[in-house]
Amino acid sequence: MYAVRDTCAAVLVAVTLLTGHVAPAAAESWATDDPAGDGAPEQWGDVVQVRANHSLRRVWVRVTYAHTQGDLLNVYLDTRARNEGPEFNVQVNGDWPDQSAVYRIDDFGRPYAPGRGAVERECTGLRSWLLDDEPTILVRVPRRCLRVGANDPARVRVSVLSANTLAVVDWAPGRREYSPWLRHPA
Repeated sequence: MYAVRDTCAAVLVAVTLLTGHVAPAAAESWATDDPAGDGAPEQWGDVVQVRANHSLRRVWVRVTYAHTQGDLLNVYLDTRARNEGPEFNVQVNGDWPDQSAVYRIDDFGRPYAPGRGAVERECTGLRSWLLDDEPTILVRVPRRCLRVGANDPARVRVSVLSANTLAVVDWAPGRREYSPWLRHPA
């Protein structure tokens, strides 16, 4: 058994050295717990946890609710430190998460409006879905959909807003606050 394991390890090292291919660096991740009941008094749409991951090809955002999702989830992505507000808003319909869109924006905007100066972006590979076993929406955004100019963003910050019937329910990590900067693996 040890001979097989050692042989496999030696082959892997040899292939890595010969081809120059190494495993990509780990993606930078962030998570925060948000207190239950800190938003509007409604039970649905109350965000209790946000996790974000900036990988080589995608930005993943996982939003977990206290009871059930809200009508609309806004995932704001800031990609440029010198601009005050976010550059992108991924809007996800809480009832039909597969109906989502990426907007290039100038500011946070209102809960049901993508933001001032909003322009919807064509984004092949954008996907959002509600997990079956828990009140959680998972959002996957290809980095190429977050380009400003010719470059994919080297880093992003995340802010999440859950809304119901034209009213804000909950922000995470806080009202118009962001996660720390998350860099993609180099």
